[in-house]
Amino acid sequence: PWSDKWEGPESPPIWLQAVVKKKLAIDAWLDTVERGQTLASPVYPSSMFNPSVFLNALRQQTARQSKVAVDELKLVCQWGDSARSSVGALP
Repeated sequence: PWSDKWEGPESPPIWLQAVVKKKLAIDAWLDTVERGQTLASPVYPSSMFNPSVFLNALRQQTARQSKVAVDELKLVCQWGDSARSSVGALP
């Protein structure tokens, strides 16, 4: 039977539900982008993709563009009013 060849999760319906949920989240996010309201509401990256995979890809791309070793990069986050004054500024 086909189940002998299946390499996915043990419960395909649960996996399919997760795929549909991610598709709907991406569609909703694209809708906000098209309306020019990208940052008008919170964005939950985990509802669209695996955040650690995204951050690693961002790290690799930044390293390539900056021509530095990936190991030299450090992710820095800042929240609150002080973050607004330093957007785009590097320490």
